[in-house]
Amino acid sequence: MEIVPSFVVFFLLYKATKGFDFDPCVNHTELKIGGSRNEKCKASEIQLDSRKCDQDLPSDWYVTANATLLTDSPIHGNCGADTALWLKDALPGVSEGIANKTICAKEGNNTCSNQFNIQIKNCSTFYVYYLERLSENFTCPTAYCFESTEPCTPPATIIPTASTGVTNIPTVTAATTASTTATSQKLFTTSQYRNISTLGILPEEDKPVKSSLIIPLTISLSTIFILVIVIMVIVLKMNISSPISPLEETAKKR
Repeated sequence: MEIVPSFVVFFLLYKATKGFDFDPCVNHTELKIGGSRNEKCKASEIQLDSRKCDQDLPSDWYVTANATLLTDSPIHGNCGADTALWLKDALPGVSEGIANKTICAKEGNNTCSNQFNIQIKNCSTFYVYYLERLSENFTCPTAYCFESTEPCTPPATIIPTASTGVTNIPTVTAATTASTTATSQKLFTTSQYRNISTLGILPEEDKPVKSSLIIPLTISLSTIFILVIVIMVIVLKMNISSPISPLEETAKKR
């Protein structure tokens, strides 16, 4: 039997330990847009504690349904945040693979007060974006802006009142008051934003949703299968190359 070359064994071991090449087109997180990241959504119509702050967004590859990163500078105060992040460069083509693109921050009349790079990949029928958690250099609320067909649906704080028993009455809170003065305050430091926010977590539509576990499970099973093959090849190679004992050689001569 022909012995499998050593380089094949090492290659299989390498692939088994390194794993398969990562492809964000199949391994990503869904970013629920809702209407709040729409370029037409006015931050002044959203309570301050419900506006987006992407310092709370975990760094990951994201896909968005029926929405793409905005490639034009938005109107100040739109996109559900006081500062909107938009894509300065054109979206990449399929042939570009994972491409580096420039993000700009629209702040007041300055269309690009701050900029940084992100990675984007064109998956033929959709885009995936590696969105990084924003640094403390950005003031809250600041968020990535998307061009979306979904309507702007700012959440409302509605709770029953114990004294009257009447329900569905909006409550006036510190966040509501801050929202009405957002035009004069413009931006807030991160600590001020955190103090005003009563939740300190992402709004429901922004909570990341992991993609199907079928692909990671398939990769794990494939890795185990490769490891089994490698072990079998090594054992077979050892058996073939083992020397014949003197007793076995004498028995063969008889």
